[in-house]
Amino acid sequence: MSGITQGGRAESYPLGATMFDPDVAPHAPPFLRSIDAASRTLGMETIAASVRTDAEAEAAVASLGRDGDGALVVIPDTFTYAHRQTIIRSAESHRVPAIYPDRVFADDGGFMAYADNIAEQYRGAATYVDRILKGAKPACDRRGRSAPIRKAGTFAAAPYDPVDPKTA
Repeated sequence: MSGITQGGRAESYPLGATMFDPDVAPHAPPFLRSIDAASRTLGMETIAASVRTDAEAEAAVASLGRDGDGALVVIPDTFTYAHRQTIIRSAESHRVPAIYPDRVFADDGGFMAYADNIAEQYRGAATYVDRILKGAKPACDRRGRSAPIRKAGTFAAAPYDPVDPKTA
């Protein structure tokens, strides 16, 4: 089933929706769990807005804007990137604050982007490659232990401003 499913939503709680295309976002469940846990601490309810077409994306955003207390989190997938103009335009026209997964969304007029710093990720990858070229075992750290996969430690606030001041 596509679109927003709300169940028995209590009217006194702000509503947040997480938008993604389930056909191209098999990585969505960890995002959904994390966002749901964070929203509960803020007293918000979150729902999954699974969309596959521009019309479904527009309808999902419109339903968030009806009560004036909705917000949108967009999960990175090929649909949301390819249809970002529709999502951004719809969020703006329905006055729904939205946070996007990449700078390109803010550059295209989206309100805010929050993403890991890609330059930092490349530097980290370069460090691993350097160690391997110097003879380290690819799956081991300097003491011979298995090296963990690095998580993003820096999120982009620089070198660019991830909030579009015109939209804000």
